[in-house]
Amino acid sequence: MSPSIRRRRRHDRRRPRALVGALALLALALPTTAATAAPDPGPAPDADERALVAQAEDDGPITVVVELRDDRERGRDVRTRNLAADVGARTVRTYDAFPYAAMRADADAIRSLATSPDVAKVHPNRTYRPTLDSSTAVIGADVAHRRGVDGSGQTVAVLDTGIDGQHEFFDDRVVAESCHSNASGLGRTLCPGGGEDESGPGSADALTPACLDGEVSICDHGSHVAGTAAGGGGGSAPSAGVAPGAGIIAVQVFTRYDDPEICDGVAPCVASNTADILAGLDDVAALAGEHAVAAVNLSLGSPENNTGHCPGDPVAGAFGTLVGAGVAPVVSAGNEGHQAGVGSPACVEAAVTVGATADDDSVAGFSNRGVLLDVFAPGVDVTSSVPTATHDAYAPMQGTSMAAPHVAGALAVLRQEMPDASVGELVELLRDTGADVTYDSGGTPVTTPRIDLAEALPRIPTVVTWSGPDAVANGASTELSAVLTEVSADGPPVAGAEVTLSLGAGDDRQTCTGETDASGEATCTVVPDQPLTDDATLPVGAEFAGDDVYEPSSTSDTVLLEHYTGRASGLSASVGLPLLDLEIDREPDTGPVRTAQATTTDTPCTPSVGVLVLRAGGLCPEVTTSLDPGTSTATSSVGDVRIGLPGLPVIEVEGLTATSTSTCADGGSAEGSVGLTLKVGGKTVPVDPGVGVEVDLPGAARIVVNEQTPVPGADHGLTVNAVHVTALGGLADVVVGTATSDVHHCAG
Repeated sequence: MSPSIRRRRRHDRRRPRALVGALALLALALPTTAATAAPDPGPAPDADERALVAQAEDDGPITVVVELRDDRERGRDVRTRNLAADVGARTVRTYDAFPYAAMRADADAIRSLATSPDVAKVHPNRTYRPTLDSSTAVIGADVAHRRGVDGSGQTVAVLDTGIDGQHEFFDDRVVAESCHSNASGLGRTLCPGGGEDESGPGSADALTPACLDGEVSICDHGSHVAGTAAGGGGGSAPSAGVAPGAGIIAVQVFTRYDDPEICDGVAPCVASNTADILAGLDDVAALAGEHAVAAVNLSLGSPENNTGHCPGDPVAGAFGTLVGAGVAPVVSAGNEGHQAGVGSPACVEAAVTVGATADDDSVAGFSNRGVLLDVFAPGVDVTSSVPTATHDAYAPMQGTSMAAPHVAGALAVLRQEMPDASVGELVELLRDTGADVTYDSGGTPVTTPRIDLAEALPRIPTVVTWSGPDAVANGASTELSAVLTEVSADGPPVAGAEVTLSLGAGDDRQTCTGETDASGEATCTVVPDQPLTDDATLPVGAEFAGDDVYEPSSTSDTVLLEHYTGRASGLSASVGLPLLDLEIDREPDTGPVRTAQATTTDTPCTPSVGVLVLRAGGLCPEVTTSLDPGTSTATSSVGDVRIGLPGLPVIEVEGLTATSTSTCADGGSAEGSVGLTLKVGGKTVPVDPGVGVEVDLPGAARIVVNEQTPVPGADHGLTVNAVHVTALGGLADVVVGTATSDVHHCAG
C-alpha cells in the first residue's frame, strides 16, 4: 500500500486554525533583522524580475517561484509566510527540502520580493510540456535481466502525468503516490480529490475524470514513461521495462488546461510548472532514504534553446540536493530539434540530460542535442503501458520523453549492483561504456554515448572445471564435459553458455562445443584419434569465451590414454650343461608391442630351429590390437617340437597354439588358452584342459602345460606359456609358444 506524503501548505485546509496561530506567535519570537536594525535594501530587480512585474501589470496576479536567501529548513515555513504577508503575496507552496516558495503575487508584490534582502531571486513559474520492445534490448537491459539484475531493492520516481497504478505492467510495485497540480491557478487540477496537493494511494491516478477527454486519457504520458523505466513484463506486455524489479514512486505534477490559446490551439492539454515540479521533487527527497530512490525521471521541459548550463534555474538547487542524497535527476533533452542546445530543466548542470536515438543509433530528428547532452537512449517508436479501464493496454510513443526513462531504469539496475557508488560515478560509468554516436552540432562534430547497460554492468567472474573422463580410448565415442560456475568452482552454475572442450595438442587437437545445462555442465562428443606418448597422457581443456554477462574462463588438465601391449614368441631355451651350453632367445619374436591404435604385427614365421637336442618347425608369432572395445590378442603357433635332453625321455609336441587375450570390454578381462598334442617317450600324454597342468618326468624334471601368469602393472594382462620344460636341477629351461597380452588405462 502506498504511504502518504505529508506536506506543509499554507492553504492546507486540514491544518487546525489554532496551529496556524501558534506558528504565527512562534514567528514573533524568532530573531529577525527587523528587531534590531533596518534591513539593507536588496538589489534592484534584474531583467527577468522586471519582466515578471510587467506580466503581472498586464495580467494581474501570477504565480512566481521565490528563491530564499536563508536555506535553513527550520522555521522556513514561518519565514515564508511572514515574507508573503509583508509584500502582500499569497503563499501557494513551501518545500521541506529546498529554499524555495511558490507565491501568488501582483506587480507590486513581485517588485517588493525582488528587492527584499530575504530573497535571492524571483523566478518565473515556467510551463513545461511532456517531451514526447526492442529499445530495452538495444541498451542491453535484457542481458542484465538474464543475470538477475533488474533494479530490485531500488525505486524510480516518475514526475509526470500520473500513473495507471492498476496496470498489469506494474505488478503492484507502486510504493508511493502524490499529486501537485495547478499551482499556477490558471488550469484545472488533476488531483483526483480536486485539491492542489494530495498524497496517498491513488493520488496520482491517470484515469481521474479530469484526465479524460471523452474516453481518451490525456494523462497517458506518465504511465508510458513509468513502464519504460520499470515495467514488469508478463501479461500482454511486449517486453519488460529496464528495471522490472524496481519500485515506482508516481507523482502527478501536471495541470489540465482547456484554453486553446494556452494549448497551442489543441485543447484540452496538460502542462506542468516550476512550483508543482519543486513540490514533486520535495516528495522524492523525503522518500529517498526509505525507498532507496535511484533516480527521478522528468520527461518534461520548456522549448527554449539553452546552449549552456542554467545555474539560475530554481530546479538547480533541488537537483543538487537530490544528487547529494544519491538520487539522479534524469531529464529529457526536449523535442525541438535544436542542433546545439536543450530545454529546461535539461540545461541544469546536475541533470542527467538524455537525447533520443532510433534503434539503429541514428539521432532522432526531433531530439535536442549538443554538448549539454550526457547520454542518448532509444526514443523512437517505444512501446509501453498506457492507462485504460482494462489496465492492460500498450502503445508506441516517441520523443526524448521515451529516452529518459531508459536511463532512469538503467541507473536503478546499476545501483542494485553498486549500492555505494555516487550518482556521478554511475552516470560516468554509463558514459564510459556506451556506444559512441557522433553527429553534427551547429557545425561541430560532437560525440555522445548511447547507453549500453550490458557493458556498464561488471561481468561476473567464472570458473570452468573439467568434469570429463579420467581416461579416453581411440576409436570410441567419448563424451567430454566441463562445469561452468560463477566466481568459484562451488559457485552457482551458469546455464545456457557455450563451452569449447578439447582433447590433445597441436595438430592432433580435437575440439567440440557444448551448451551448459541447468547444473552448469556442458557436454559434447568426440571420437579420439590420439598418439601414444611415453607417459600415456593427453592434455584436455575447456574454454568459455565469455559473453555480455560473464567473464571468460578456461582450464586445462590431463587424462590417460587407453593403450595395449603384447608380445609373442615361438621358442626360447637355456641349457647349461658342461658339454652342452645352449641359449635360444625367443625365436621368432614379435618384440614388445605398445600402441593405442588397431595394429597387427608382421613378424615372419620361422620354418625351423635345430640345435643338437632341440628341434622345432613352423614357428609363427603374432600380436593383434583392436579398438572399441580395446583388445590385445597375442598368438603363438608351432607346428612341431622335439626335445631330447640327457637322461630324459624324448618330449614331442605337435600342433601347438598359445593364445592370450586382454580386453577393456565389459569391465575388462584377460584370458588364455592352449591347444597341442603331447608325447613323452613316444607315448601320447593326455592333457587336462585346465591352467598350469603338470606332467612329471624322471629326475625331478617336469612339464607345465598352459602356464599362465598375470602381467604386473596392467589393468588386465596375461602371459601364456604353452609348454614349459624344466630339468636337470634348473640347468635346462625350455619354453615353447609364449603369448602375452595386456591393456592399460581402460576408459569407461
